[in-house]
Amino acid sequence: MRLNKSTVIFLIYIGISILLRFFSFYPTTLDHDESTYMIIGRDILNGKLLYTDVTDTKPVGIFIIYAFLHAIFGYSIFLKRLFVAVLIGASAHLIYLISKQLFADKKVALWSGAIYILYISIWGYFGLSPNAEVFFNFFTIAGLLFLVQKNGFTYFAGGILFGLGFMVKYLVLLDFVAITLFFFILEIYKTKGFSWRYFSHFALAGLGFILPFVCVNLFFYSGVNFSDFYFITYTIPGSYGNQSELWAYFKIVFDFLLRFFPFSILVFYVLFTKNRALVSWHKKFFLVWIAGVLIAMFLPGKGFSHYSIQLMVPFSFVAGLFFSPELNDRPFVNLILNKKVGLVFLILFISASETASFMENYLQEDKHQLVADYIMEDLSQDDIIYTSNSDQIIYYLTKTESPTKYVHSSILSTDLYKVFGIDNKEEIQRIMDQKPKYVLVKDRFKIVEDLLKEDYFLDRTFQGDKLRLYKRES
Repeated sequence: MRLNKSTVIFLIYIGISILLRFFSFYPTTLDHDESTYMIIGRDILNGKLLYTDVTDTKPVGIFIIYAFLHAIFGYSIFLKRLFVAVLIGASAHLIYLISKQLFADKKVALWSGAIYILYISIWGYFGLSPNAEVFFNFFTIAGLLFLVQKNGFTYFAGGILFGLGFMVKYLVLLDFVAITLFFFILEIYKTKGFSWRYFSHFALAGLGFILPFVCVNLFFYSGVNFSDFYFITYTIPGSYGNQSELWAYFKIVFDFLLRFFPFSILVFYVLFTKNRALVSWHKKFFLVWIAGVLIAMFLPGKGFSHYSIQLMVPFSFVAGLFFSPELNDRPFVNLILNKKVGLVFLILFISASETASFMENYLQEDKHQLVADYIMEDLSQDDIIYTSNSDQIIYYLTKTESPTKYVHSSILSTDLYKVFGIDNKEEIQRIMDQKPKYVLVKDRFKIVEDLLKEDYFLDRTFQGDKLRLYKRES
């Protein structure tokens, strides 16, 4: 059977994604957020109630995704990361389809999809680690593909897809508002007046957007833990951000631009040079969309680098336009687009990225697996462990449950406990009253260390003396 061109491109994108991300499949931990998703996803499958028995600040979507991945792949972290690589390849193919429709240029579309894979598959906290942004970007891109089809049903379907992304992380709202508002105003401008027909289309998109959120609310309302869901969904978002200073926000933006400097140059060149590749509304559309994402990155009040993953989607579309024939009439552009120069650059780029990933993710000793293997040698079925302020992935690797509903270690070991309205000392005392067999302490954690003095002894240290494993006296 002969594959059509679109299918071949789809498979090529997946192949590139797997190739670039392959060595990142091996470490048990790329960041602590992924560990939390895996633990809570597993526990939901085992009958625990989300936000009551296990909790975090994220919406339900990311935990449903990881519950699905655990149901399919079990405890295999390798296969979960492989699935993410395939999802990113699929996201790139959707970008290709949208770009081809918007710009009617296959070369531009091919590069837009490829650039997205390159963006999201190089740096650990900028997409190589499967954070929530990696998943909701897929829904944003898929939703946009439906919106650009421009008929009633596809507006509704596109709204639903954006709504599903919203249930992964609420910041998708800014993508949806920026995109739909711009398209609505554009239609008014084109038709030189308000049109109920076009308004009904965007009303359908809005209805589709809120539908997943309404369904989730109804699901929890009909259950026994609506109050816990309400607290995480409606109370915490207003107090979670610490309103960090503007410099911290600008730092993550400039960090993003500098880390991806070659692509940043392409984006600014396309947006701010005179060219015929962008029709007038295209440039305005991407500027409005980018502005919406920048607002989304600022609103949480946190300086987390992974927020910039959301920016990669509009940037990929714009950077791909650099390869339009309309921009190829300048000497330095022709030099960059020279097939031999471009091929050499691409080979060097991928080789450097793969070498760095191999050295960092494959050759390095897996410190968390080492700890888990040691604990497993003397762990009975009913034994409890407590990771305190160290990485919670140990629960997943040892197939044990967290002794507290607050799975993410930072909730009790940093000021984040105040957001949840709890006393971290009381909660830690409650954990220690369960008499965990092993307790891990990273660097210093005085609250826990004070409770270890009588019944525990230092069993082993890891990472030099940075991570200490205490064992309960028999």
